[in-house]
Amino acid sequence: SSLVESPWEVTIIASKLVDLGLIDVMLKDGSRKPSHWACPPQSLVITPSGNAFLSGFRNAVLLEEVRERLAGATKSHQEVAQDLAPTSYLWSLGQTEKCELEKLLSGVTGPHGRPMSVVDSPASTIITAMPSINEMRDHMKPVHMEDRGDIERFELATGRWQRSTLGKAGAYRTLFAGRRYFYHDGSGNSFEGGFELVKLLAALDSNMSLHGYDSGSGSFECIIGCEPPGLYRRALVSCSGILPRVEDGKVIYSDVPRELASHLLYKLYN
Repeated sequence: SSLVESPWEVTIIASKLVDLGLIDVMLKDGSRKPSHWACPPQSLVITPSGNAFLSGFRNAVLLEEVRERLAGATKSHQEVAQDLAPTSYLWSLGQTEKCELEKLLSGVTGPHGRPMSVVDSPASTIITAMPSINEMRDHMKPVHMEDRGDIERFELATGRWQRSTLGKAGAYRTLFAGRRYFYHDGSGNSFEGGFELVKLLAALDSNMSLHGYDSGSGSFECIIGCEPPGLYRRALVSCSGILPRVEDGKVIYSDVPRELASHLLYKLYN
């Protein structure tokens, strides 16, 4: 926390580290507070566009060794600085195949002796393994929320939280026992979850879409603050190796194949 200007930036950094595959975090049931975290072994992730990026554990010694081993087998190397996140290390592979990369990186280990792996386009695997929106809804924790004057409702038309009373169905948040987000259904029941999930459920109630795909640019787009829940974001980031950019009120993930975007939208909206 000594490295950031505002306390809330710690949560943003942690979320970005997870999306980049640099750490894994387990959250406590019904909240966004972490119960455990771990740093996975180093891996070279191949993207659908034929590039690759470094994920998992890293340090200066490991980076230098990976650079040296890939220097003669890749077209180019790029380092992309990112806001409130570590630098992304990218390689353009050209005609180099996965089996060749595995041979080149054989024997590369971290300080705990964990070997390096090469992972080919994990996005589809992640999306297939993730629960659908209906499965997420079924596992949300039922909660009893009282209106203590601090209730805010997410207004889909403006994309903003507004002071409200607990009434019609929608996405809500409160400061009771810390910042908490919950979905309130038309029957008067409330279910706690992450802000991305409760906003998505509210959008489904209103037959609205918070996400879309631009096939011309290969971009998966979201309204700011409405990114897909959980590891769906990691799947999208793994298509390029860099975090999404923010542009014209949207969060935009680059280099996402059409089939993958279609699969993700089906899991979220069907």
